[in-house]
Amino acid sequence: NRTQERGLKLAEDVRKAGECIFYPFNKIEEIRTDIIINATPLGMKEFERKLAVPESIVKDVIVFDTVYNPKETPLIALAKQRGCKVIYGIDMLVYQGAESFRIWTGRNPPVEVMKRAAIEKL
Repeated sequence: NRTQERGLKLAEDVRKAGECIFYPFNKIEEIRTDIIINATPLGMKEFERKLAVPESIVKDVIVFDTVYNPKETPLIALAKQRGCKVIYGIDMLVYQGAESFRIWTGRNPPVEVMKRAAIEKL
């Protein structure tokens, strides 16, 4: 739900902590990067066939898709096919839950148990 104005504001906020360059979506194919993070609904059930930035997915780029259902999104499949290192959305889901567990209970969470349970339920 980002507008160009919100994107510019976000880039401005991030610049306070480090380097950040804003590119409008229609210019994204023109850039090369070390990591691509999909934090949009593209790849989720209702957008399952949609794929963002396919030309940017080249060997040695790290591709992180925050979508966790389905596990193998079109973005992840293409990234694997092109020899990229991939990070699945389920990992983010589990580690966010694990950190919440640690904060609320003060105990170290059973991350592998949590991951197996999440995979079984999805």
